[in-house]
Amino acid sequence: RGHGLHTDSHALVTAVVSLSDYGTEYEGGLYVDLAAGGGGGRRFLSLDRGDAVLHRSLLHHGVDVRPTADGNRTRWSWIVWFRDSEACADHGHEWFAECARAGNPTCMDLHATKLAR
Repeated sequence: RGHGLHTDSHALVTAVVSLSDYGTEYEGGLYVDLAAGGGGGRRFLSLDRGDAVLHRSLLHHGVDVRPTADGNRTRWSWIVWFRDSEACADHGHEWFAECARAGNPTCMDLHATKLAR
């Protein structure tokens, strides 16, 4: 159970609120990739019920839910994606333009993807 390595290019900021307890209801869960572009070690965030984490759209992250020693494997989260538009319009092409021009490969990829739509 999981969601592979990705970015949230459709949101300026993402909020993840845990509705489950780490270690008793699930293991693993939300992770961040410590190397730009993926491939560098995963760091799992041990979120308990009510814990929250905010991250920007460029963060490479994913979900890999694993069973506890008791066999529990239930992870619930409340995810909120924030945009800088009253109409919830996607301005991703604007968000990534400056860092793409500066040569950031992740920004270049995300900017090109947004322009292609």
